[in-house]
Amino acid sequence: MKYHPSIFGASSIRGILADAKTMTRRIVKRSNSIVDVRRRSESDWCSLDFSAAFIDPGPSLTGNPGPYLKVPRRELETVHRVYSVYQPGDRLWVREMFAHQPAEYEWNVSTSIPRIPAETWYRADFANGESYNATMPWRPSIHMPRSLSRITLEIESVRPERLRDITEADAKAEGAEWVKEDHIPLHSYQRGFESIWTSLYGHGSWEANPWVWVIKFKRVES
Repeated sequence: MKYHPSIFGASSIRGILADAKTMTRRIVKRSNSIVDVRRRSESDWCSLDFSAAFIDPGPSLTGNPGPYLKVPRRELETVHRVYSVYQPGDRLWVREMFAHQPAEYEWNVSTSIPRIPAETWYRADFANGESYNATMPWRPSIHMPRSLSRITLEIESVRPERLRDITEADAKAEGAEWVKEDHIPLHSYQRGFESIWTSLYGHGSWEANPWVWVIKFKRVES
């Protein structure tokens, strides 16, 4: 079992805590993938032609149960196996926006008894812009140390998929809301997820339809 740091936004954190979000999609890229049996250099990764990639259900000759991606290499007659670094049984420790007040001690008091105890606030807990009782500034998720993480997720399954192949059930498991649009006859969680994705990755990111790792998880004790 491996532990991986993983950043989630405030709305996703609230969904996880409410048990409404049990799945996440991460774009397939060099930092979260293994090619054949190892990480690859930037030049090796860029030589892979993901437009011609396809899913292999597995298992592989090296013992990976699958499913995983088979990806041709440009200008060479070779096809390579691309796996996620995230595997079932691994755990994600969640990074989120936070503020932290370290403990303060009197100079003549035992260091085991702080004058002011340490306290941590999480931005996701202030959904409607409420203020919080501290002078400490909010800090970006990337700076959260593992010791302050309050959420641990156990990975139940991982598979590759094209982004826009998401089903209604999966879109709901992503924490998306059901969207109603007057000019579209079909109102769905898929439209809600499309809105979330575009807000995170920008205009055209949904139309790009990248390969993603679909990670299903459950919340567990650290």
